[in-house]
Amino acid sequence: MILTQKLLDAVRLQHFLVPTRSYSLSGRISIDVGKNEVNRSKDAASIERRACEAFLDGLDDAIRYNVKDKNPQTCQAAFDEALRQDMLKEDRDAANSQLAPTIALLDEMRSLNENWRNNQRKEQPEG
Repeated sequence: MILTQKLLDAVRLQHFLVPTRSYSLSGRISIDVGKNEVNRSKDAASIERRACEAFLDGLDDAIRYNVKDKNPQTCQAAFDEALRQDMLKEDRDAANSQLAPTIALLDEMRSLNENWRNNQRKEQPEG
């Protein structure tokens, strides 16, 4: 998952806005107030909390639990921690992808070594 500041801003914006409504003034003029109307009925802290929860819920499982464990207080803190956890996950994935060939190589070396020892025993004269 690629995390960007635009993604964080989009999550914040989604929770600041209300659904589209249509108003009619005197039956002659119709005004559509869409997703650009800010929901002022909630305080900024609750909006920030909801946006942060929505952001965390959208994260990959491997990252989400580690970010929630840090208990970020703001969306920005959650975003920064998610970036950090994403980089750590990439490092872990890279290390794990290198581990499998290394294990296979060691198994092959062990097998060759055993074959060599067996051949050496057969070639030694009994006496």
